[in-house]
Amino acid sequence: MERRASEAKLEFEQVSKLVKMEVARFEQERIHDFKNALQAFLDGMITRQKEVNFVFKSSGLFVCSLSTVSGDCCLGGVPANNAEESWPRQSDTSCSSHRSVIAV
Repeated sequence: MERRASEAKLEFEQVSKLVKMEVARFEQERIHDFKNALQAFLDGMITRQKEVNFVFKSSGLFVCSLSTVSGDCCLGGVPANNAEESWPRQSDTSCSSHRSVIAV
């Protein structure tokens, strides 16, 4: 009877060690996977933001080139007197006679 109890205790301790090692390994893998997923997400967001900025700047230059022909304001459909209220920031000019608004 004592021998069976001793064997059961030894087996319990071995299984406990194994479970603790597996939990630790799982935690490390989970952290690694989360880190990789977050990195991929942020890389994608940065790429999309660069694309949005490029399209926004390109459309601003296009609107600016059209507005210099027609004589209208080139602030992307925002009247010049409301430009400060509607946009977070103004930057350098994109054409000789109009200011282009570029969100940063």
